[in-house]
Amino acid sequence: MLTPSLATGVATGASIALLVERLGGYASVPTLALIGGAAVLGISQRAPVFAAVFTAELTHPPPPIWGMLLLAAVGAHWVRLLAARRRRPAEPDRAQPHLKHRQRRLGYTAWLQ
Repeated sequence: MLTPSLATGVATGASIALLVERLGGYASVPTLALIGGAAVLGISQRAPVFAAVFTAELTHPPPPIWGMLLLAAVGAHWVRLLAARRRRPAEPDRAQPHLKHRQRRLGYTAWLQ
């Protein structure tokens, strides 16, 4: 999971940098590639600090980039958490009230909670 996640993030970050340059702005391709790698690795591993440290350890970037790696990994991790919170299904009591009666009758309501 490490290599594909890092490679996907690096490719995405480099693509974004090239797109920004194509639109007339300035973006450092190596820096955005590293930031993208740390972000995707933070999402896939569910460990943003590990992702930032691992990316920095593999590439040995200049010290100002370390904070950007950590910020990108933590930010991507929080976006993943917020997206997961939105996808949660409704609670069974509100979604299907008729099942609560059946669960109580069968005697395994405590087990489900």
